[in-house]
Amino acid sequence: MAIKVDLSYGNLFRLAVALISIAMVIYHVWAIAFGSPEAFHFRGTHLLFAMTLVFLLYRGSGEAEGLPTPLDYVLLVLAAAPILYLFVNFNYVIDRIFYVDELSWSDMAMGVLLTVVVLEATRRVIGLALPITAVVFLLYAFVIARVTPQNMVDQLYMTVEGIFGIPLAVSAAYVMIFVLFGSFM
Repeated sequence: MAIKVDLSYGNLFRLAVALISIAMVIYHVWAIAFGSPEAFHFRGTHLLFAMTLVFLLYRGSGEAEGLPTPLDYVLLVLAAAPILYLFVNFNYVIDRIFYVDELSWSDMAMGVLLTVVVLEATRRVIGLALPITAVVFLLYAFVIARVTPQNMVDQLYMTVEGIFGIPLAVSAAYVMIFVLFGSFM
């Protein structure tokens, strides 16, 4: 008796999404059992899983239907690059003095890139309201508060006060766990 396996693109995609989701669950259960790693690693890994699933599951129109387009895969790579950059350069990020040490051009590029893809991922999942609000506050910081672009990127990307701040920490440490255990129940 032979088992026929359908290796179509759609089936491989669904398998990949399932495996990524299972890996995310295993990672968070591991963090519960053995304690979460350092903040950048824990929150960054959580964000990397979330961004991967968002760009795989939500189209540019905001609909969660159909298979990813080449643009979705490009955005996925662009979302992963800044997070992996922080992982690779972890000692540099931790050892630098925030708001004092100059950012390199790659720090600035990665910070701007992560900010833009987080806004795009947010737009895809919940619509325009939150990204527009975030852009208004960013414009306020630049225009009214006169925050320099370097300090803005430093705050948003190179510390655990911006993108990797308390909302992401709560999502990674508590929301994910409650959703996970709720789904088991």
